[in-house]
Amino acid sequence: MAGRVQNLKPFKPGQSGNPGGRPRKDLASIIASEVFADNSESIKAGLAKKLQHGDPAAFKALADRAFGRLPQPVEHSGIDGGPIQIVFGFDPPPWVPKNGDE
Repeated sequence: MAGRVQNLKPFKPGQSGNPGGRPRKDLASIIASEVFADNSESIKAGLAKKLQHGDPAAFKALADRAFGRLPQPVEHSGIDGGPIQIVFGFDPPPWVPKNGDE
């Protein structure tokens, strides 16, 4: 597929390929960022206190942020844990006459 340029159309002079541009942050995001920036020490102290009291939600939030989320295992299996059966073909819909039923 590389090198196929016959269907490509260049932008007109002054035309952007992304006319909307990067989406702006909403007001709630801006306010939250400012609150965190202005109160970082008290937030740090509050989270440390929750950790000392054994709050699992605080631990998870901090661990996920610091080290990334752990990968979630996903198992793909068929009925009752057996192998997945791949079927090629289909049954015709009921309104289509079967061979010889015309």
